[in-house]
Amino acid sequence: MAVIVNARQLVRLARVAVAGLAALAVGSAMAGVQIQSPVLFASEASFVDHVRKECGIDRVLSDYMLKEAQEKIADVKTATEVTRVAAEPYVRITVTNVIGVGGGGWSGPKIMSIRADLLENGRIVASKSFRDSGRGGPFSGTCRILTNLAENLANDMTDWLIEVADVDVSPARLAKGAGTRKHAKPVPAASGFAAATEVKAVPVSEAGKARYQHYLSLPAPKAFAIAEDGLWRIVANDAKAVPRVLEACVSRGYACSLYAVDDQVVWHEDAAKRVSLPAPSNAAELRNPAAGVKPAAPAASDNGSQ
Repeated sequence: MAVIVNARQLVRLARVAVAGLAALAVGSAMAGVQIQSPVLFASEASFVDHVRKECGIDRVLSDYMLKEAQEKIADVKTATEVTRVAAEPYVRITVTNVIGVGGGGWSGPKIMSIRADLLENGRIVASKSFRDSGRGGPFSGTCRILTNLAENLANDMTDWLIEVADVDVSPARLAKGAGTRKHAKPVPAASGFAAATEVKAVPVSEAGKARYQHYLSLPAPKAFAIAEDGLWRIVANDAKAVPRVLEACVSRGYACSLYAVDDQVVWHEDAAKRVSLPAPSNAAELRNPAAGVKPAAPAASDNGSQ
């Protein structure tokens, strides 16, 4: 039986199709991350065993790491060394030290240290150690103090992850203040290299072009930067988008240049005219973080997740 569709219906169908394709395009551009859970304990880590068990350090750290990541980053999943997907960014979290005995604030300060390793395609591409200490008030319990340290470490680790990994900030945080901010300082003028919507002109891989397409949909103030190795970074809805995107880009050890600010391209063919940051003095170390990382093994109670 023939189906008769009038012009108005055709327009409506076309709009639905375009909207569906746009949703697919944005969805495919979203970049999430896998978070190690439960956290691991390095074989050489020192801690008081009964404090670890009584305070549930493993669970508390794992819960806070996941909570902070989910609040700040879109599409966060939990994984282990066995279940992780090699093609997606994965953060291995290892406890390297816990100093603190019972007695709460009366028995002195408590210290907790962790190391976060960012893996992409099975290779460590960035690592950082975090440490926090505190003693609380005289009536603060040891577990309460260690829980506060775990929350602080989770917050610091997630902020670092947003800087070094190609992940999307959570929609709720991205929407907060959207459209009401301005750049903290004057931004570069358009270079005429290409139109902002000319995705094919962006000098990055096809994956990078997909991420640039996603960048175009984000709220200003925003900036898109490209490193000398072809890496890209995005910062959006941030008055300091320009300096922060450059700093995030060079944090991996490569010189970096702005490609776009808001919806205008500022990239130049002539490298001397680009707005750039040079590679840092410790570039070699940042480019090969695995060289200085000693493999960590989980404690016996970690269910063999390493």
